[in-house]
Amino acid sequence: MSPSLPLRHQLEPADVEAFAPDAKVGLLATVTPQGTPHVTLITTLSGCAPDTMLWGQFCEGASKQHVLTEPRVGFLVMTLERQVWTGRARWLDATVQGPDLDAFNQRPMFRYNAYFGIHTSHRMKLESVRGPEPLAIPSMAVGAISASVVGPAVSKRRVPSALRPWAVSLLRGLQTLKFLCWIDGDGYPRLIPAVGAAPAGSSRVVVSAMGHRGDLLDLEPGRPVALFALNLQMESVLLRGRLGAFRGPYGLELAPLDIEQVYNSMPPKQGLVWPQQPLEPVRSFD
Repeated sequence: MSPSLPLRHQLEPADVEAFAPDAKVGLLATVTPQGTPHVTLITTLSGCAPDTMLWGQFCEGASKQHVLTEPRVGFLVMTLERQVWTGRARWLDATVQGPDLDAFNQRPMFRYNAYFGIHTSHRMKLESVRGPEPLAIPSMAVGAISASVVGPAVSKRRVPSALRPWAVSLLRGLQTLKFLCWIDGDGYPRLIPAVGAAPAGSSRVVVSAMGHRGDLLDLEPGRPVALFALNLQMESVLLRGRLGAFRGPYGLELAPLDIEQVYNSMPPKQGLVWPQQPLEPVRSFD
């Protein structure tokens, strides 16, 4: 987000109205027990008061556990008009009954759904918000193309393949949105949208600083980051690893992201898919 946009500590009525539809991108960034960033797609993310935000839970996932031990979170909302808000908040509590939960289940997406509904409502205290700002599609596209061109030159990393062909294809898509996340100095996850990135082989991604030089060039090499990729069909994947140093001519600086974990962020079964976890032994009752 542009630093020229004012940082606010309350939601305006127009923000609450913009966040209300479920047909949007809502991202919640949390902190893992290891102190690394995690990003989850939560389309129910919404505002209910100037200093309060809500989101509904219909499936299990790591973020719902992270907030119990570390309540500091980051968030991003992008509407169908490609207007973007970013901010941070503090998780307060969760409830399995009450008016917030009833309101979620009256929404069109869940009211007539025979397979699942919202079973838990989460409440957060808003700390700060910035936006709206148009999604920077041109810089994202140029950055992704630059990363694709340079990718083969930095792809030689002798580790097992982290990405399946499907994930490589998703990351290569020019219409795939990529969001980068890291933990800031105050312990809050920070999300930036429209990051140009492309796979360099099956265990590394090249990230472009195009459009975000003021944010990315200040990150020290080796910083743990998460890259969340989402296409128009709402297919997604989350990568975690360490970001290298940005190098290259002005405006086209690129950095390698060495993948350490691949997380399936799509229901019905979210979880770590690489490195592969050992299978639990099956207990015999014979």
